[in-house]
Amino acid sequence: MTGHNNLMDLKIVGLAITALLGGSSLMGGARLASLLGYEKQMSPLGEIEFRATYGGFFLMLGLLGIYLRTDDVFLIVGCSWLSAGVTRLIMFLYKRTHTKENMVGLVIELGIGALILFG
Repeated sequence: MTGHNNLMDLKIVGLAITALLGGSSLMGGARLASLLGYEKQMSPLGEIEFRATYGGFFLMLGLLGIYLRTDDVFLIVGCSWLSAGVTRLIMFLYKRTHTKENMVGLVIELGIGALILFG
């Protein structure tokens, strides 16, 4: 295998993680949301929002990225993950929300973004 193929494989791993997180969120709903630090009793609207955004959106983003496998897709998805991480970091510092969930989210977002962009 050439170096390029190895890099492509890492990018696909990042997209697969995106799809798995989406599928887990879609199926897990409020139960998974509470593990991530959201309210234990999520309103029906909140659960729908969680399943739609964290679930359906990430699931399709990851699956289509794996299917298309283009540099543009890698750039868009990778930058989106990095943007989420940078936004979390800014809010983490601004709101002084030094929680385990925020730190884990930051590492995941920046890690997946870097994997897809630079993998």
